[in-house]
Amino acid sequence: MYCEKCGKEVQDGQVCDCQTTVVTDQAAGNSKLFSILSYISILWLLGLLISPEKNDPKVKFHVGQGIILSIVGAALGITAGIISGIMTAILPDLLAALLTAPISLAASAASIIWMVLGIINAAKGEQKQLPIIGQYAFIK
Repeated sequence: MYCEKCGKEVQDGQVCDCQTTVVTDQAAGNSKLFSILSYISILWLLGLLISPEKNDPKVKFHVGQGIILSIVGAALGITAGIISGIMTAILPDLLAALLTAPISLAASAASIIWMVLGIINAAKGEQKQLPIIGQYAFIK
């Protein structure tokens, strides 16, 4: 559990040093929700901006992973689009489609796999980095 005001970790039912209110399971539920949302498109903005969850170390970790996932997913999509455009310009349409479809499919599949792995980790309350790209998260 985390303090709703300052984000400090405390035991359920305990009073944090910074306040006189009791920390409840509601804060933990919101923390998990915002951690999960961090992996869905740009919904990581919610965990980055909404208080008190923005102070929760678990939410910060998953927000960082979600941001890097958004950046890499967009880069993969743009790269696949550029390759598709080049192939379409220099090859017959059918051949270009046959060559670029696997590239686009691989880019989409990688993004979806990373998203699902992140959501599973967040739902379990674990702070595991996403394979390959997680080490580059700049919010930790």
